[in-house]
Amino acid sequence: MKILALNASPHLHGNTRFLLDQVLEAAQAAGAETELLQVNPLKIRGCQGDYGCKASGRCVMQDDMQGVYDRIDQADAVVFGSPIYMWSINAQLKTVLDRLFCYFNSDLTSRLPRGKRSALLVAQNQPDGEKFRGGLDLTTGALELMGFEAVELLVAQGVGGMEDAAARPDLIHAARSLGERLAVPPEAAG
Repeated sequence: MKILALNASPHLHGNTRFLLDQVLEAAQAAGAETELLQVNPLKIRGCQGDYGCKASGRCVMQDDMQGVYDRIDQADAVVFGSPIYMWSINAQLKTVLDRLFCYFNSDLTSRLPRGKRSALLVAQNQPDGEKFRGGLDLTTGALELMGFEAVELLVAQGVGGMEDAAARPDLIHAARSLGERLAVPPEAAG
């Protein structure tokens, strides 16, 4: 099993990163190969809506997204990590998700291989974990439509300070449990 985590937070060592590290450490302890990719420093342009990807299966723009595609293609599971900005995922992750349009065929069926799993991990200052559920459901729904299976959602609520997640055993346990679940091949889990 190979698990890729995409950290879209502009804070390279904040709550989102800390929790993604917990996911990956637990997955690695369970036998998975893991990788963390920092999205914010990458040069990724927004989708241009030119449908050039429908012929080749890859976006025709040559930027850092090409390396993201390679890593997603090689992964068995992808964890998308973002802080909540303006009631949903941040612009950095939204840009990546828009560019995943290349994983759709022209008829909107998925090009992703069956069994590729994902999770959405978000960190928010708001203490109510359901406060932004509408926007998060749109994101998990888009990942499912794209062909990711068993999309899990982990909301880390009430973490406004840069190191708040590290002081929360409940969030650490939830992140580590997610990593353990993702490390188990779907056929072994079911």
